[in-house]
Amino acid sequence: MKPPKFTTRFVLFSLVIAVFVVSLIWLYEEKLRPRVKLDTPTELPEFGVSYIYSTTNYSQFLDDAKKDLKEIKDYGFSGIKITFHFKQNDATSAILAEEAAKVGIYPIGQLVGHNSKPLDRSFNSDEMTFWLGYTRNTVKENKDIIYFWEVWNEPDIAKFRYGTPQEYFELLKQTYPVIKEENPNAKVIFAIGCVDKNGINFLNKVLELGGGDYFDILGFHPYAGNPYIREDVFKSSIKEIKEIQKNNNNKWPLWITEIGVPTSEVSEQEQANLGSMVFQKASEENMPVIWFYYSDKQAPGNILESGWGLIREDGTKRPLFEALTEIIK
Repeated sequence: MKPPKFTTRFVLFSLVIAVFVVSLIWLYEEKLRPRVKLDTPTELPEFGVSYIYSTTNYSQFLDDAKKDLKEIKDYGFSGIKITFHFKQNDATSAILAEEAAKVGIYPIGQLVGHNSKPLDRSFNSDEMTFWLGYTRNTVKENKDIIYFWEVWNEPDIAKFRYGTPQEYFELLKQTYPVIKEENPNAKVIFAIGCVDKNGINFLNKVLELGGGDYFDILGFHPYAGNPYIREDVFKSSIKEIKEIQKNNNNKWPLWITEIGVPTSEVSEQEQANLGSMVFQKASEENMPVIWFYYSDKQAPGNILESGWGLIREDGTKRPLFEALTEIIK
């Protein structure tokens, strides 16, 4: 039995309309929508903050984020670290990066995927192919505003581990050229999560395999135990990383791509004192630094409870805010 002509025509008409609408959307996004563009940076953003967010109320989040970004810029921060999640919807991260660029803040993109696979192994062949495609698209879509990409978050520690040093080397080796193909001006960051025996061994093994040819910036997160920041550990971590840099002919600039301490571990005043010490020492070393993170008001519940932010959940500023911005000024 043949379908009625009306039904066939209606289906065809609907398909034509759908194709037309999709074409218009593509035309607008690719050719007509005003694009933000940041100049290729000539130096690393000296002082930055991570921006952690939860989007239960999207419109309210966007309004708050725009206000935050203006304040971040006005108080002298030049970089903002934004996470892009493999196999998740990154639309909000992309919008946040664009809004940051609009006010002249350089986004630092972090490509993560620890939730997309078991922690006891690296990507299989299919996952690697998917990852490389994801990376290519993400870098391409943000090529005019994101010039710094950190490949994985803390691949050396158990919570976020990618795999063995050999396996992370392979990830870097395959990811690096993809980023460079889509944005030749982009800089790739390899950052260890802790400058302890495990972290240093992981880093040295990656370097022994030739990994130094597949990143442009050596990052590190100089955390201690509890509390997360201890002055002696922080300063010794810088000394140890600088020694590795020296032993490799100063091949890469150094960047503290994450450091912070929550008020669940120390008082607000001690948090401010530690933050001041960190920013002062980083400035003396001419070493860029990113504080984890900006605002508790935007943070997901599991992080919010710890109180890492410069801004409290109610929107008021912690002593940490004044301590850091005073050094920036």
